[in-house]
Amino acid sequence: MKNKKLRGVLLLVVGVFIIIWAIQHQPSDALVNEINGLFDDTSYSMSEPWYYASLIVGGLISLQGLRDFFSGK
Repeated sequence: MKNKKLRGVLLLVVGVFIIIWAIQHQPSDALVNEINGLFDDTSYSMSEPWYYASLIVGGLISLQGLRDFFSGK
């Protein structure tokens, strides 16, 4: 039971991290990132397909984590 709940919490944390990371590198901020890129080499933005793929994957991982947590038998 504890393993299933722990797995659920870990999956939820990973899924939320992926979603937040994707939002911080969204394609609509490309101009801002290019301007900031003049001063900082570590800034970048994702293309739209990768952005939406990251959101979907993060959402699916989070949902699996919630499912594991609440059905932890």
